[in-house]
Amino acid sequence: FGVGEPFRGRRLAGRAVQLLYPLAKSYGLNPLWLSCNPDNFSSMRVMQWLGARYVETIDMPPDYERYYSRGERQKRRYRLDY
Repeated sequence: FGVGEPFRGRRLAGRAVQLLYPLAKSYGLNPLWLSCNPDNFSSMRVMQWLGARYVETIDMPPDYERYYSRGERQKRRYRLDY
């Protein structure tokens, strides 16, 4: 998720994730696994607000170009049971 600067501080990211619960449940996706960069404190706060539990920090595989091309080498993983 991402929220533009003029709209931050309104819990929109967390509320958007909550709106996905019925759709995720219809596909049998419980728990949800969420991730963020280790330095993204705003996303970490959203995860906490949602009640997600921090599980681990993982190294991204070098062949996963989507992240490596942006300099992202690790992700924090959260488990969200809803």
